[in-house]
Amino acid sequence: MRWLRRIADRLTVKHHVDPPAAPAVIDHRAETRVLVKKAWNLRSLGNLKGAITVLDQALELAPDESELYYTRGAICRAAERHDEAIADLDRALERNPHDPDALTERGLAYVGRGSLTRGIADYDAALELDPACAAALDNKGSALCLKHLWTHALPLLDR
Repeated sequence: MRWLRRIADRLTVKHHVDPPAAPAVIDHRAETRVLVKKAWNLRSLGNLKGAITVLDQALELAPDESELYYTRGAICRAAERHDEAIADLDRALERNPHDPDALTERGLAYVGRGSLTRGIADYDAALELDPACAAALDNKGSALCLKHLWTHALPLLDR
């Protein structure tokens, strides 16, 4: 009888039961792209407060997206909310430290706050990453003009 059971055990196909599936991670990229586009459109219409509100909603969906922090930082800077802009651009750079656009935008926020030296340092960092970054060249030249360093500013502005 035992031999019959052993044969039956060997011939019986054991059914593998998969563990319960992990909850699906929701991908909000398409939704956040729409919200970013909406925010830029609101900014172009002069509705900076509305644009920031839309980006707040996007960040609730995807709190780790550097583009969302960059965009909100840029719009906060345009709204002359420089400290908020710098905080958002810091978050963007934590997530993507090699972004010359975020460095340039943060430089603008520092200059807007009156910190020309910090702004120029960000422009320099952006230019290390992308020597042809036109915004960084232009903004650094403008900041140097504010410091009355004309001989240093003009070659940058000519480029």
